[in-house]
Amino acid sequence: MKARRSGYVEADIVWSFSLWSRLTVAAINDPIIDHSLVEILICAVLLSDLKLHRVYSRNNFRTLRMRWKLSAFLMLYVSITYGEDTDMNDSAHIVASKFTLSQYAVEGMDYIIDYRLYNVGDKAALRVALDDRDGFPTQTFDVIQGLLQVRWERIAPGNNVSHSVVVRPRAVGAFNYSSAQITYYPTEDAKEVRVSYTTAPGEGYIYRRKDYDRKFSAKVGVWLVFLMLVAPSTVIPFILWYSSKSKYDQEAPLKKSK
Repeated sequence: MKARRSGYVEADIVWSFSLWSRLTVAAINDPIIDHSLVEILICAVLLSDLKLHRVYSRNNFRTLRMRWKLSAFLMLYVSITYGEDTDMNDSAHIVASKFTLSQYAVEGMDYIIDYRLYNVGDKAALRVALDDRDGFPTQTFDVIQGLLQVRWERIAPGNNVSHSVVVRPRAVGAFNYSSAQITYYPTEDAKEVRVSYTTAPGEGYIYRRKDYDRKFSAKVGVWLVFLMLVAPSTVIPFILWYSSKSKYDQEAPLKKSK
């Protein structure tokens, strides 16, 4: 009986947490929903749980306390998230990505990095700066084209900018491609700069030039050697067969005429 009752209690916990999670997600994703209304609904669910738990034993009030703790966390999360969304809607908010356009990083070969910055806020981002000098140290990479530090005076809301850099690896081995730093002023009257970061491609490997050529190159020289070795065994028999065929074709009409 106790095991059966504990199963009911666990099912109640899962049901309540699922309901609260759905309410929270709906409040975050839908700006029309009033966040205070969601908190009231969560409290209403808890009050109904309190009435239902009166028919349970005292041990089941541990479940009720657990629900209250979860509800407090969810209401706090809704309040914090709503506050962050309000702050973002009143200012600029830069979301940036960093990814590679080259398939492989090879010693002594060009490697292309692309940056894209999106302003998803309601205000223009001012004095935007992208700095990725720490991501490509000079002892490991040579900058062939572009700059690792670039600035934009203004990025309008809903707009995006892109920037590309061509570097050339000097070292060989594993390398961690870290994120670049973004700094900007979210509003015209902002006194403090806002700092954010791009996505990070993660750890990659820089191949040695000889290893790359042996593994990924077209291998034209190997095919030429192969054709030179195969040619005598295929071309010479073909020449002999063609000469005999031509000779037979010339003699056949003479025999028929006789």
